[in-house]
Amino acid sequence: MKSFWTAALLLFVTAGVFFWAQSTRAQSEGPGALAAAAAANTATSTTTQMIAHGISSVASKMYLPKEPGAPSTPAVPSATKTPAQKAASALSQVSAAVKEAEQPIPVQSWDPDDSRRTLFVEIARKKLTLEAPLGMCFIDRTIPVQETAYNMMASEAERNDDQVMLAAFMACSGLNDPDSWSNGLPDSGYITWLNPAVGRTTPMSRQDYLDMREAHFKHYAENRALSLTPDKKLHRTADNVSLGLTGKEGDVGLSRQGTMVISTTTVGHVPLEITLHYVTDDFEAVPPTIEELYAEMDKLVAQQIALNE
Repeated sequence: MKSFWTAALLLFVTAGVFFWAQSTRAQSEGPGALAAAAAANTATSTTTQMIAHGISSVASKMYLPKEPGAPSTPAVPSATKTPAQKAASALSQVSAAVKEAEQPIPVQSWDPDDSRRTLFVEIARKKLTLEAPLGMCFIDRTIPVQETAYNMMASEAERNDDQVMLAAFMACSGLNDPDSWSNGLPDSGYITWLNPAVGRTTPMSRQDYLDMREAHFKHYAENRALSLTPDKKLHRTADNVSLGLTGKEGDVGLSRQGTMVISTTTVGHVPLEITLHYVTDDFEAVPPTIEELYAEMDKLVAQQIALNE
């Protein structure tokens, strides 16, 4: 832009010098030369006017029409972008693509082959972010095959009408493979909202809530899995109270070795219960021990709290 106006100024100066030189020469050479100079000056003046008109035309095209009070903005055609402008444009496109990729994936458009471990729910006027354990994916109820698995777990979790299923998860490898469920669901789990058992929310601190639940939690958890043998004592941390259970599951001849941990906590004063259930066929390696599943549960509960508080 600066070079354009510099060139225009030089053209005007050159034309003026030429006009002055012609006039001086004509005065020194007499009337005939003066007439010739006049003709030359007329041509020079016409040329100068043409140049001025061209400059004005180009300048007018270099600025976009503007709203009243808005500053003029140079219009730079895409074909004349500088290397710096092209680089900035490419960087902007890459940034937009990255930002779009970072957006949460709606459940309706989720690819079942992806490991979908984060879910958003709203209860008791609170928005909670839930996360499944490593190697597990939340069940998508909009997919008929997965809805079957969800309903199987919901019938177990809500059988006493004392809590509401919020989310269920299972091993990603078996999520869309119902043939692998012929002897029961694979490794799985679910998160429930303890309403009306405890209430929509609780005014108690987490420690007071855990103290209250610890007094009767062993008896409560035993009755949720009558076919399994409970651990001799509860597992208590600053975040949760848990009970582990182990034993054979299923019909005779199709039995599996199972390990389950049931745990309770509060997240933002919302009372929750989380169940982890790991199984294996008799001819396969044994499932995790109760101690290993306690450690997995503690990590899972801590993650729910960290995501929401």
